[in-house]
Amino acid sequence: GDVLPAGAVIDARPEIVRIASFEERTAAAYDVAVDKFKRGRLTPEALSQIIDRTILPELQSIQGRVKALRGVPREQAPLVAAASEYCKLREESWRRRSEALHKRNMKMLRDAELSERAALDAFQKMRAS
Repeated sequence: GDVLPAGAVIDARPEIVRIASFEERTAAAYDVAVDKFKRGRLTPEALSQIIDRTILPELQSIQGRVKALRGVPREQAPLVAAASEYCKLREESWRRRSEALHKRNMKMLRDAELSERAALDAFQKMRAS
């Protein structure tokens, strides 16, 4: 990344837009995969690999960029906090879902959906700020 001059103000909004498009894109792609899974055209392994190899690495790189947001204007601090909370909760929900698929554990899958709901609440908060 570019080295910013001391005292430079960072705008967090482009990062938030990137997170929003990541969420929409991955949720849509995952829904398509789940549909194939339900019709027996995708194994639990294949479904968990989508999470492990595609979704989580991208989420981790977003998380890294959110962590790197230093010196944002004060009014954007709540936005960055919400983005950071979303990333943390979303990673947890994807990891739980992947583990549940590996173990073919339906209860774990339901738990993953609950933690996903918490992540999506944080996502809505982020979008609202």
